[in-house]
Amino acid sequence: MGVFFRIRRAILRAAAVAGISIAGSVAQADPPRPPAKASIGDITFNFDPSVWQFASDGDGLVATCVGIDCRGVVIDISQRPSEGGCTKDFVRETARRMFPWTDRHAVNTLAAGRFGLVLSQSRLGPNFDVPSYVFACLDWQGTDYRFAIRPETVGEISWTGGALHYLVSRASAPPARIERVRLGAMTLEIRTNVWDIATVRPNESAMLICRPPTCHDRPFVIVSASSGIEPQAAIPPFGRGWRDSRTEIYRGDHSDAVTFSVTTTFSPCRNYVPPEVVAAAHHGGMTYRISTPALTGCRSARAVSGRVFEALLDSARIVDTGAP
Repeated sequence: MGVFFRIRRAILRAAAVAGISIAGSVAQADPPRPPAKASIGDITFNFDPSVWQFASDGDGLVATCVGIDCRGVVIDISQRPSEGGCTKDFVRETARRMFPWTDRHAVNTLAAGRFGLVLSQSRLGPNFDVPSYVFACLDWQGTDYRFAIRPETVGEISWTGGALHYLVSRASAPPARIERVRLGAMTLEIRTNVWDIATVRPNESAMLICRPPTCHDRPFVIVSASSGIEPQAAIPPFGRGWRDSRTEIYRGDHSDAVTFSVTTTFSPCRNYVPPEVVAAAHHGGMTYRISTPALTGCRSARAVSGRVFEALLDSARIVDTGAP
């Protein structure tokens, strides 16, 4: 027994010494390095230099992957004034022109941090473990940022899209601008990271397009002002085939919130179709409407969420009609 306990004590002592040594080595290990930074326009990439290396190239950047997922791949990053072209159709057609030897172009709009990245991954054939050629685009504050892979650097790598998505998801930018749309006596504060102001008729109407990543497939709402119409009359009648609707009063929490009568009309389709929503407010002989487009079929899935729609109602203010 004495021999057994001596051996046991020796083992425990050795384990304790080893534990102290391991703990000491962990305590003395170098802390993680802070991310490196590279900027283009308003966007700053915060990247791990053991995964990416950046170099300036005129007004653009060249990003070279040195990580295991995409080692050797080179991506050119450029910027240009936005003309509303950073769409799935644009990205798909550009990928087809850039990589004509491929026959499949999977295009998705991905939430990447505070940005919406429209990403195409082009391949030849149905398999996913073949070389992937990437082209991507994001629109931020009036500028398109484009990411184009250099095809000769792809090799056999198929994970470049995921690596680029992660890189963009860690990028940062200054706060988005707030723009004001005024219709008659009502103003709306438009957060430009959520909405694009597509068309405006001064004091009459505006079309607001909901941007990714807040919304999918860029649904829109119409804001309008008209005179001499009561709030309920501003809500158009719905044709046969519409199942039911409900009307509620909505008013935000702030003291100068506008009170809206909100009518939600549901489709009779078996599959889910987003309802039509019309919010109407009456002030000084004018009726103000904020509405989603009328839905006439059973195939549409584009919709502004209730949370985003309510935030737009919350931004409405009635201003002094004598103010500039």
